[in-house]
Amino acid sequence: ILIIFFFFPYISFLSGLIVTLDDSCRLRLNLSIAFTYDPSLCLSDRPNNLVVSFSLVLKTSLDPLGLPNMGAPVSIVVKFGLHTCHGAVNPSFYILFKPYFKDFVVKKIISSTITSIAVATKFNPLKGIEGDDLVDWVETLIVGFHQENGL
Repeated sequence: ILIIFFFFPYISFLSGLIVTLDDSCRLRLNLSIAFTYDPSLCLSDRPNNLVVSFSLVLKTSLDPLGLPNMGAPVSIVVKFGLHTCHGAVNPSFYILFKPYFKDFVVKKIISSTITSIAVATKFNPLKGIEGDDLVDWVETLIVGFHQENGL
Protein backbone atom coordinates (compact mmCIF):
# COMPACT_ATOMS: atom_id res chain seq x y z
CA ILE A 1 0.00 0.00 0.00
CA LEU A 2 1.45 3.36 -1.02
CA ILE A 3 -0.12 6.54 0.30
CA ILE A 4 1.08 9.79 -1.25
CA PHE A 5 0.55 12.72 1.09
CA PHE A 6 1.28 15.56 -1.32
CA PHE A 7 2.73 16.18 -4.76
CA PHE A 8 4.06 19.39 -6.27
CA PRO A 9 3.89 19.22 -10.10
CA TYR A 10 6.96 21.37 -10.82
CA ILE A 11 9.27 20.01 -8.12
CA SER A 12 8.43 16.27 -8.17
CA PHE A 13 8.43 16.14 -4.38
CA LEU A 14 6.82 13.02 -2.90
CA SER A 15 6.13 11.96 0.63
CA GLY A 16 4.70 8.57 1.32
CA LEU A 17 3.85 5.85 3.75
CA ILE A 18 4.41 2.23 2.75
CA VAL A 19 2.65 -0.43 4.79
CA THR A 20 2.34 -4.17 4.29
CA LEU A 21 -0.54 -5.89 6.00
CA ASP A 22 1.32 -9.09 6.85
CA ASP A 23 4.26 -7.63 8.81
CA SER A 24 4.34 -4.47 10.95
CA CYS A 25 8.16 -4.29 10.71
CA ARG A 26 7.83 -3.28 7.06
CA LEU A 27 6.29 0.11 7.89
CA ARG A 28 8.33 2.73 6.05
CA LEU A 29 8.07 6.51 5.81
CA ASN A 30 9.60 8.02 2.65
CA LEU A 31 10.45 11.54 1.60
CA SER A 32 11.62 11.69 -2.03
CA ILE A 33 12.67 14.33 -4.52
CA ALA A 34 13.08 13.38 -8.19
CA PHE A 35 13.93 15.67 -11.09
CA THR A 36 14.34 14.83 -14.77
CA TYR A 37 17.86 16.25 -15.10
CA ASP A 38 19.10 16.13 -11.51
CA PRO A 39 19.82 13.36 -9.02
CA SER A 40 16.93 11.94 -7.03
CA LEU A 41 17.10 11.80 -3.25
CA CYS A 42 15.10 9.61 -0.88
CA LEU A 43 15.07 9.69 2.94
CA SER A 44 13.53 6.60 4.48
CA ASP A 45 12.66 5.81 8.10
CA ARG A 46 11.54 2.41 9.38
CA PRO A 47 10.39 3.01 12.98
CA ASN A 48 9.39 -0.62 13.69
CA ASN A 49 12.49 -2.26 12.20
CA LEU A 50 15.22 -2.68 14.82
CA VAL A 51 17.98 -3.63 12.35
CA VAL A 52 17.59 -1.02 9.60
CA SER A 53 16.12 2.19 10.98
CA PHE A 54 17.19 5.04 8.66
CA SER A 55 18.55 5.29 5.12
CA LEU A 56 19.44 7.95 2.58
CA VAL A 57 19.52 7.02 -1.12
CA LEU A 58 20.99 9.18 -3.88
CA LYS A 59 20.43 8.08 -7.49
CA THR A 60 21.71 9.67 -10.66
CA SER A 61 22.36 8.73 -14.27
CA LEU A 62 25.04 10.08 -16.55
CA ASP A 63 24.68 10.72 -20.27
CA PRO A 64 27.64 10.40 -22.70
CA LEU A 65 28.72 13.98 -21.89
CA GLY A 66 28.79 13.26 -18.13
CA LEU A 67 25.70 15.32 -17.33
CA PRO A 68 23.02 13.97 -14.95
CA ASN A 69 20.00 12.66 -16.86
CA MET A 70 17.60 9.99 -15.61
CA GLY A 71 17.24 8.40 -19.06
CA ALA A 72 21.00 8.02 -19.57
CA PRO A 73 22.83 4.72 -20.22
CA VAL A 74 24.81 4.71 -16.92
CA SER A 75 23.14 4.88 -13.50
CA ILE A 76 24.75 5.19 -10.07
CA VAL A 77 22.96 4.54 -6.77
CA VAL A 78 24.56 5.38 -3.41
CA LYS A 79 22.84 4.34 -0.17
CA PHE A 80 23.85 5.36 3.35
CA GLY A 81 22.11 3.69 6.25
CA LEU A 82 22.12 3.16 9.99
CA HIS A 83 22.02 -0.44 11.18
CA THR A 84 21.52 -1.52 14.77
CA CYS A 85 23.47 -4.55 16.00
CA HIS A 86 23.54 -5.61 19.68
CA GLY A 87 22.43 -2.13 20.80
CA ALA A 88 25.08 -0.24 18.80
CA VAL A 89 24.18 1.92 15.80
CA ASN A 90 26.54 1.36 12.85
CA PRO A 91 26.70 3.23 9.55
CA SER A 92 26.49 1.29 6.30
CA PHE A 93 27.41 2.14 2.73
CA TYR A 94 26.22 0.67 -0.56
CA ILE A 95 27.06 1.75 -4.11
CA LEU A 96 25.74 0.37 -7.39
CA PHE A 97 27.11 1.07 -10.87
CA LYS A 98 24.79 -0.03 -13.67
CA PRO A 99 25.73 0.67 -17.31
CA TYR A 100 23.35 -0.35 -20.10
CA PHE A 101 24.78 -1.98 -23.25
CA LYS A 102 21.90 -2.22 -25.75
CA ASP A 103 19.92 -5.24 -24.44
CA PHE A 104 22.25 -6.09 -21.54
CA VAL A 105 22.77 -4.59 -18.10
CA VAL A 106 25.95 -5.05 -16.05
CA LYS A 107 25.70 -4.26 -12.33
CA LYS A 108 28.65 -3.73 -10.00
CA ILE A 109 27.63 -3.63 -6.33
CA ILE A 110 29.98 -2.69 -3.50
CA SER A 111 28.72 -2.62 0.08
CA SER A 112 30.10 -2.51 3.59
CA THR A 113 29.31 -4.83 6.48
CA ILE A 114 30.42 -4.57 10.10
CA THR A 115 32.07 -7.75 11.40
CA SER A 116 32.72 -6.98 15.06
CA ILE A 117 32.49 -3.83 17.16
CA ALA A 118 34.32 -5.21 20.20
CA VAL A 119 37.54 -5.74 18.22
CA ALA A 120 37.87 -2.00 17.46
CA THR A 121 38.58 -1.02 21.07
CA LYS A 122 42.01 -2.71 21.29
CA PHE A 123 45.05 -0.59 20.38
CA ASN A 124 48.63 -1.73 19.79
CA PRO A 125 51.14 1.18 19.35
CA LEU A 126 53.40 -0.87 17.05
CA LYS A 127 50.68 -2.30 14.81
CA GLY A 128 47.96 0.36 15.07
CA ILE A 129 44.39 -0.38 15.99
CA GLU A 130 43.37 -4.01 15.96
CA GLY A 131 40.26 -4.44 13.90
CA ASP A 132 41.23 -2.10 11.06
CA ASP A 133 39.44 -4.64 8.87
CA LEU A 134 36.04 -3.90 10.45
CA VAL A 135 34.57 -3.10 7.07
CA ASP A 136 34.37 -6.06 4.73
CA TRP A 137 33.84 -5.11 1.11
CA VAL A 138 31.43 -7.30 -0.76
CA GLU A 139 31.52 -7.09 -4.55
CA THR A 140 28.91 -8.62 -6.79
CA LEU A 141 28.85 -8.62 -10.59
CA ILE A 142 25.46 -9.29 -12.16
CA VAL A 143 24.76 -9.44 -15.90
CA GLY A 144 21.15 -9.37 -17.07
CA PHE A 145 18.79 -8.29 -19.82
CA HIS A 146 17.58 -4.71 -20.13
CA GLN A 147 13.86 -4.68 -19.19
CA GLU A 148 12.88 -1.70 -21.36
CA ASN A 149 13.47 -3.68 -24.57
CA GLY A 150 11.01 -6.39 -23.55
CA LEU A 151 13.54 -9.23 -23.35
